[in-house]
Amino acid sequence: MVLVNQVDIREPILTFAEALSKEFDVVQLVLYGSRARGDYCAESDTNVAVLLRGENEGLREFVDVKLALASVAYEILLVTGVRIRPHPVWEAEWSNPERSRPVDLEVLERIASEGIVVWQA
Repeated sequence: MVLVNQVDIREPILTFAEALSKEFDVVQLVLYGSRARGDYCAESDTNVAVLLRGENEGLREFVDVKLALASVAYEILLVTGVRIRPHPVWEAEWSNPERSRPVDLEVLERIASEGIVVWQA
């Protein structure tokens, strides 16, 4: 069970997954960052990698998708009070991270090393 200061974040993550599945071809959600490591504080956000089917078409698509994911996450925040910070990752870059930009590679390495799969299609 993943807990946030004794507040269970399973339901907000499941609600987030359900909402995303209506708009995106989501493969899985992976919790990473302080909540996955267990060293979070009350103000910590909930970092979630959103693994999407296919391949990223470039920076514009990354930004467009990130903004769309953030919009869904904001709706979840309003209803549940849980602040989800989504990061889109496409299957192609997940399976072949060396093709990613250096900044993305660092994030992918963190997700791989500390990530916990919290939802799968």
